[in-house]
Amino acid sequence: MELSTAIKLIENGVSNAGDAQSWLDLGAGNGLFTRALAAVLPSGSVVTAIDKSSSFSPTKNDLQGATRIDTRVADFTTLRSEDLKVNGILMANSLHYVKDQEGFLKKVLDSLLPDGRLIVVEYDTDRGNMWVPYPLSFSSLTSLLTETSAEVVTRLGSTPSQFQRGGIYSALIMSAA
Repeated sequence: MELSTAIKLIENGVSNAGDAQSWLDLGAGNGLFTRALAAVLPSGSVVTAIDKSSSFSPTKNDLQGATRIDTRVADFTTLRSEDLKVNGILMANSLHYVKDQEGFLKKVLDSLLPDGRLIVVEYDTDRGNMWVPYPLSFSSLTSLLTETSAEVVTRLGSTPSQFQRGGIYSALIMSAA
């Protein structure tokens, strides 16, 4: 996927007006969506990219931008609620690794700062495989969130996938105040 496509999938879910913000990218992988997020946040913001592996290392260009990118090697599913006290969380192709999605989403939404945002980018299918063990279509995500403290669920966009017939969607979830 190109950086421009990643930006298009998430940009309408980010409030880029006002003060600097703190965001987490849970399951950052190679950093594609971390870079996309950094590109659309207000100047002075910080994105912490968290992944089990250390496959993402910000480049010199990433570190010279208006948004700082930090990295952390950790299993995002074991983060404490205190670690999730941020303005926003991005989960791009990572929620499908979480078995207890309802419990995890509840923890995330309950932990975000007031007016916090969660952006989910996922394959639009419910059929798993060895690479995507717990996929969550947009329809299933919406149904699952009726059991959490989500206030608003908005489909932001979609793009074809080279791996899944259903494509890839992005969604914005706003936490209840």
